[in-house]
Parts: sequence; C-alpha cells; structure tokens
Amino acid sequence: MSNVSLLLSRLQAAAGLVLVLAALLLNPWFIEANVVRDGTLEQKTYVLAADALLLVLGLILIMRVKNTRATTVDSRSVQIAVAALLISAGVALLLAEAAVRIALDPQHLFGADEDGWWQLRWQASQSLVADDALTPEAFSFDIHDPVLGWSPKPGFRSDNIRINSRGVRADREYPLDKMPESLRVVVVGDSFTWGEDVANEDTFVTQLEKIMPDTEAINLGVRGFGTDQQLLRLKREGLVYNPDVVILIFYEGNINRNILSFRDFGKPRFSMANNYLELMNQPVPTREEYHDMEVALPSFRIGKLATNAWMDVVTATKLHPPLEERKKWKITSAILGEARRASESAGAQFLLGYIADSESVVPGELEQVMADWADATGTHFINFGDVYRARPGEEWEQIYQGHLTPYGNRLTAETIAAKLRALGLESTVSTNQVIRSR
Repeated sequence: MSNVSLLLSRLQAAAGLVLVLAALLLNPWFIEANVVRDGTLEQKTYVLAADALLLVLGLILIMRVKNTRATTVDSRSVQIAVAALLISAGVALLLAEAAVRIALDPQHLFGADEDGWWQLRWQASQSLVADDALTPEAFSFDIHDPVLGWSPKPGFRSDNIRINSRGVRADREYPLDKMPESLRVVVVGDSFTWGEDVANEDTFVTQLEKIMPDTEAINLGVRGFGTDQQLLRLKREGLVYNPDVVILIFYEGNINRNILSFRDFGKPRFSMANNYLELMNQPVPTREEYHDMEVALPSFRIGKLATNAWMDVVTATKLHPPLEERKKWKITSAILGEARRASESAGAQFLLGYIADSESVVPGELEQVMADWADATGTHFINFGDVYRARPGEEWEQIYQGHLTPYGNRLTAETIAAKLRALGLESTVSTNQVIRSR
C-alpha cells in the first residue's frame, strides 16, 4: 500500500486530455482544410464520427475526475490507472490512423522531395494521357528512354517546337564534325534551357547563335530534367559533337530532382558510394511497368504525418544542417564535378550557369553555395540571378513568366556571349574579322 496524492485523478485526466487533443487534431475543419479538400461526403462523415467519439470519451474521463486531495491507493490500482492511460492513448492513435487511412489522399503522405508524391501524381494523371505519351499533354512530345527516363521525340513538329532527327531542339541538323573555324557550344539543362513557353527562335541557345556569328549552339535541354539526367545526356549525346565549350545551366530546383528516381516520369538517380557516384534505377521502367507498380505507402501513416510536420518545422526554423553537409548537395556537387571532368577530358571548356527561381528576388543559400563551389574548384561560372536582379525592378516581370520570356532568353544569351568572349572563346572567323576591322 502506498499513499499517492491525486494519482488516479491525474492519470484519468491525462487520459481524457489525450483523447480531447486527438479530437482537436482530427476535427473535420482541419481535415477539410489540410487533407481532403475535395473529399467525398462519406469520407468526411467517417472523420466526423471518429472525431466525435474521441471527444466524447475524453470529456467523460475528464468529468469523472474526483475532486480529492489525497487517496490511499494500492499498487494494483496504480497499474490499472497506468494501463487506462496507455489504452486511451492507443485508442486515440488507432482511431486517428483509421481516419487518416479513410480520408487522406495517399499523395499527402509524401513531400515533393519524395518519389511517392510524384509517382502517385503521375498515376492519377494517366486518364489524361494519350496512348503514346508518357505524361499529360505538356509532355506529349517526350518518349521513354531507358537511360534518361524520357527524351525529346526526334522529328517532332508543332507551331513553336521543332526537334531535329537527333532529338535536339533545332530547326536544322548539326553534323558530328564541326567546321574548323567555328565555335561549337553544347548546352545541357532543364526547361529553362529547352525554352519553355517560347518558340525555337526565341530560346537563348538559338539567340546565342545569332549574337555570336559562326557559332553552333546545340540545345540538349530537356524539360523536367535533373542534373543527373543532364550529365548522362551530355556523355551520351553531347560530347559526340566534339564541342569547344560545354555549358551546364543549373536551375535551383534541380537540387531536389537529383535525389529522386521518379518525378514527371521515372528517372535515373545517383547515390554516393565511397565518394563515387553510383548510377541507380537502370534501365528506367516503361510506362506500362510503372502503371502496374504499387507505391510503397507508410505502414504507420500518423507517424509519417508527424515526421512531415516536424521536417516542416525544421525547414521553417532553419534547424537543419548547412546545405554543404546535406545529401542532396553532396550528390549534386559530385555530378557537377563529373560533368566538368568529362567535358575537359573531351577537350571542351566547361561553364556552369545558375538560374534562380522567378520568386527568388534575393539570393538564397543554394545560390551562394554554388558560387562558392565554382570558386573553390576554379569553374567558370555565371550567376544569372545577379544579372537579372541588376535590371530595373519593372524588368523582372519582363524576364520571368514562370520561365524565361523571349526577353529573358535574349538577356541570358547576351550574358553567355559576353562571358565566352571574356574567356577568349569565340570562332576564329569572328576573331579574324575583329582583327581586320582594327
């Protein structure tokens, strides 16, 4: 026998409080706003029923708490009280887990930096996809590629998009052997390089040819690509053109793509093994294989939501380690290093360009880390973020409309041309013309 002041009452109150808190967490207004915005009436009814049950049980326990100063309690009563608390917590978790499984779209269990989010999004979109397309109409001209995941369809033609026979966005063919006196530039990147929302003639790659006479600029940009895919395409398709210069255009969102094996579609990714890049997800499965593939869902969904919420807090409060110490940067920097090594081994100069997001009106952490990496490795570097921000404020919207506008592409091409000339990289024909003009 032991004299325990208010133990039973406090344990009972705690059990009731656990149930009430669970009810507050699962209230239908919270669920409606954050989980099942478009949920069915049946789903919302289940959530409301679970919520009401938790609330009623919690209030009953709290109201039955006895107002006493002390009581003599034997050890068995203590054990029963503790068991009641644990059971209450367990019931609350089970009801919460059941409600989440019924009402929550599984896609919300994942963040946008996880494969599951993108794969479930892709599966949900398949009713909108034509039989010969990988993704909805925005990507209707891409075809499955077992190495890259997807690539531009050779010979595709539309009003604004023309792809040559080798999958290059261009109005003409480029022979593998370049003209002796010309400057050949191969550009790899994602949709910014590809030229999203602009016609062939307005991409910065095409405009670079116009600004720098006797220059061949080959556009190997592909929409949605990560830096990993850009490296693989450079090695497979870019270096065979024997370029004088390789330009890799890095968009700030690429860093998150580099840790995914599924985004707009399945893709390769690299992991790090003993400080070396190791290629994974090869060959990339076909559309049919992905269609039949089940996405692995968390076995304890409440736990996954709690983890996601904690990671949101970590991100918002900047409690995470510096970017240089995180996995996605280590992989990204290794990919960039390999792109430079491969380019220089093929006899080409390597130039890295950084494009910030249209909402990045002030430099972010990644932008500085990228500039520091380029400086530390001696890599030629253009920070387009600085270039764009240096323009008058009203020009910002003229540069970006989600992606680069024709004007933004023109400014980008002019910046690249100025950098190449500053490095002494231009065609010998142009150089001779300058000398003769003097």
